[in-house]
Amino acid sequence: MQWSDSPDRQASLLSEPGSQWMYDGAWNNTAGYSKSFSGYHDASINDYVCTSGGNSGVHCNIKVGYMGFMWNDGYGYASQIEGYQMTNGQISAIQGDSGGPVLLPYGNGTVGAVGMIQAIAGPLLQGAACGSVRDAGPNYCSRYVWFTSTRTIANSLGLSLVTG
Repeated sequence: MQWSDSPDRQASLLSEPGSQWMYDGAWNNTAGYSKSFSGYHDASINDYVCTSGGNSGVHCNIKVGYMGFMWNDGYGYASQIEGYQMTNGQISAIQGDSGGPVLLPYGNGTVGAVGMIQAIAGPLLQGAACGSVRDAGPNYCSRYVWFTSTRTIANSLGLSLVTG
């Protein structure tokens, strides 16, 4: 159940409570494991992050290349960060991953909350080029992903991050 939208309309606040855990694994691994958030991580150019999408699972080795560009998703303009998958043959995200977390793994087994997946950018791929996904259907995937800062979303809604 939706409760409210962020002022920039890039995130929806749901009525259920949050969790300090982030699932880490393939979309089809029911025995996967969770990592706890240890705080916000504000992305910088050349950081390497991971995405965790509900349709395609976890993807790492995504290099942050652009910060703060404005994109209109049909609901208005919002500041985005762009990442690019550096591993040949791998993707950053597929349609259906939107809303999933972008994170930075730390050496102690926890993760930093970097952002929320908003969209994929071109060139777009389909089918086998997307790898193993829950629902490939006619969905597009890409090595490029756009995301919004977790801290920006939380601040715009007056929230704090649940850590564990």
